[in-house]
Amino acid sequence: MQTRLATPRPHYTGEPVRIQVQAMGFSTDEPTCKAIGALPDNMTYLGMQPQQSSFTSIINGRRSERVIVNYIFIYELRDQQPGVKPIPIFEVAVADKKYRTRPLRVRLDKIEVDPRLRIRVVLPERSLYVGQEVPVLIEWWTENALFERRDGQDIQVPLLALSSDFKLAYDAPTSRRDQAIAINGDNGISVKCTAERRSDGGKSYVVVTAPVNLIPLRAGTFSPPPASLTLNEITSYKRTVFGRQPAGARKIAALDLPRSLEILDVPKAGRPATFSGALGSGYTLEVTAERTVVQVGEPVRLTVKLTGHGLLETAGPPRFAAGGLAPQQFRVRADNLAGTIEENTKTFEVTARVLDVSVREIPPIEYSWFDPTRQEYRTTSSQPVALRVKEGQVVSAADVVQSKPPTTTDSEAVAVDVVSVPGEGSGRPRFTLTGANLSLLEDSTTGGLLALATPMTIVLMHVLPLCAIGLAIFGRRRANLDPEIARRRRLLAEQMRIIGNASGSDARTAARDIANALRTMLAETTNQRPADVDEVIAKCDAVVFAPSDQSAALDAATVARSREIAEHLGAGGSR
Repeated sequence: MQTRLATPRPHYTGEPVRIQVQAMGFSTDEPTCKAIGALPDNMTYLGMQPQQSSFTSIINGRRSERVIVNYIFIYELRDQQPGVKPIPIFEVAVADKKYRTRPLRVRLDKIEVDPRLRIRVVLPERSLYVGQEVPVLIEWWTENALFERRDGQDIQVPLLALSSDFKLAYDAPTSRRDQAIAINGDNGISVKCTAERRSDGGKSYVVVTAPVNLIPLRAGTFSPPPASLTLNEITSYKRTVFGRQPAGARKIAALDLPRSLEILDVPKAGRPATFSGALGSGYTLEVTAERTVVQVGEPVRLTVKLTGHGLLETAGPPRFAAGGLAPQQFRVRADNLAGTIEENTKTFEVTARVLDVSVREIPPIEYSWFDPTRQEYRTTSSQPVALRVKEGQVVSAADVVQSKPPTTTDSEAVAVDVVSVPGEGSGRPRFTLTGANLSLLEDSTTGGLLALATPMTIVLMHVLPLCAIGLAIFGRRRANLDPEIARRRRLLAEQMRIIGNASGSDARTAARDIANALRTMLAETTNQRPADVDEVIAKCDAVVFAPSDQSAALDAATVARSREIAEHLGAGGSR
């Protein structure tokens, strides 16, 4: 059991030092490792690596196998202050046995800042908004002579490591010919770069530039530590069989000035009713229908594609009622509120029902987004989709049973009519058997079996088949209608439950759940639309999209009214 330094000396401030706790000679039982006391703030546990070895021996014809596993627990030390840093004692436990390591110390030397090096993060000097692509330039300056004597470098840009606050967009190298630099070490990114020579203050520099785009995910002020650059300068060489090789080196550094970013939330003033959370530029909306001939009330699937440059993760489906689909003519339900993102396009699947036979098209649907560069809301519209809407038809039992043919007397002969087919000329006859007696039974006048039947028997022979046909049609209709009614009832009940439980969440979550539930119920129910439902949804949206630096509150009256509306809409689930 031992603790060793995996990073060779010397060790410097701000640079990672790998520390390994090696537990050797164990069986396949996996041990655990922990520091005695709390792990220092300047240390991080990276994980465990098992190393397994198998041994096979044959003695006097007997074969035996043995498996030895060495477990290596890896920690990383990183400290900005120079001096001697203590490494804690570690305890390794396996089964009912415990082992401890000896204490260790690590000396960290300060890296001298060298004026021949520069590192700079260039940020735009203008107002920035959530979802806006923020161009960032990483510039690394090195004097010509020093650039030829460098032996590896480490660039740290803490701003690019804020993965929970920013989304990164950059060009990664695709071939060995591409010039690229690594930023933020092994867990960072590799970015395409360009190198050129520039003069400044009478000195010549090699300037390496790497562009990265930041997309803020939330509003706020961000002040990460300044960027840094460390470089090994070769101080001496030695000759070997492989040529001249570095014999000595020293580490030098450059430090950027502190930088900060202030990210603003989208403004509430002037926000259109068709805004659905999209941020960026150049958005277009495309709407297609799976078919263009429908009956009134028949569901038709629409595919809505939103394409543009920006933060698609926050973009929701169009607000159809505000965007151009009148509730009196269309009932719309979004099957996938989250949507799917592929490159620069977000796709939503929507089910729409046409309620008015006079509809001739799906009209253009408006969609609004906020353009951070222009600092204004912009709106686009989809192209109309032509529709042919037919009246809905309900088939009843009366439509299935044929009307009674004209009666004939027993003495009348069977008539076989010859008629002409309209539109096919008078010379082409068509035979019909209307009124013909095709029964296999003998007529009653001849004393056949039919003569033995009573009047009641004859009535039952005609009525019972009709009843069977009617029951079959009724059962078929119930089988077709009941699953839809059951599905609608379950969906409405689930939305009512969500609204009822919303008071137990925070204001933003409760407002989002209530608004989504009411929209879903409006798309499903057949009850009359309450007059103030749009006002309730608008109040919920105002809380959801309120700036993060402002307190969001959802008043109790709005929550209570949303429950009343849900109960009213839920009553239409069985219709």
